[in-house]
Amino acid sequence: MKKFGISVEGIIASAGVVGLAVGFGAQTVVKDIITGFFIIFENQFDVGDYVKINSGGTTVAEGTVKSIGLRSTRINTISGELTVLPNGSMGEITNYSVTNGTSIIDIPVSPEENIDKVEKQLSEYLITIRSKYYLFVSDPTVIGINSLNRDEIVLGITAETIPGEGAAGGRILRKEIYNFFKVKGIKMPKPLMVQYDPDKE
Repeated sequence: MKKFGISVEGIIASAGVVGLAVGFGAQTVVKDIITGFFIIFENQFDVGDYVKINSGGTTVAEGTVKSIGLRSTRINTISGELTVLPNGSMGEITNYSVTNGTSIIDIPVSPEENIDKVEKQLSEYLITIRSKYYLFVSDPTVIGINSLNRDEIVLGITAETIPGEGAAGGRILRKEIYNFFKVKGIKMPKPLMVQYDPDKE
């Protein structure tokens, strides 16, 4: 059927293709908006939170949330890039900023030391660390001996940190305790040297 030399069937077919494309596009937009609504409504994460986003079992972004919109979320990744994710593409969301972190470290001490004295001195010193670093929520504490052998005694130290800073807190504690041991002259383990004498076989 033609009118004014134009194929009406062609126009109808083209309109159908365009309508189908628009329909698929609208479906994606609607999915993004609905997902964005639930992210905001359920408070799954907030601006400033450190998150990891998975899609289909693969991590698509990990970093700090910069902004949240109805259609997309912007994340500043750990390597410095700004990633813009359509909200509908998000699968599993891990938020590391919801609960406080925990620093747990082991500190080796020479078996030549009086371990009761070391624990007392270390406990008194650890109380002063919290005021020096904002990331500690509680005073670091000595939880006791985690292991021991003829070469070393290993003390366990723990502290509660702000969300996502457990590893950073552990690094700070190791540095502070190492410097404290140097000042106090507390010995750390040394490798045991065994001399081999073939004549004693």
